[in-house]
Amino acid sequence: KYATAASLERKLKYKCYGKSGLTDFDSYMIGFNEENIVGVWVGDINNSLLTNIEYKRLPKELFCNLINII
Repeated sequence: KYATAASLERKLKYKCYGKSGLTDFDSYMIGFNEENIVGVWVGDINNSLLTNIEYKRLPKELFCNLINII
């Protein structure tokens, strides 16, 4: 099966587990390794549409960067 965040696997320093999600209004990635838990959410408190494709990818990229440095 294809994992949603499989594209990040080669960028991760440690084995991690996580879940990502996407709606028309927000995007998130939450995951953990043996020592840390990281959650990243991108959205607007006013429920504005998330039209920029980069904002939809941002939580996965930020998760990867954060989990690698902590």
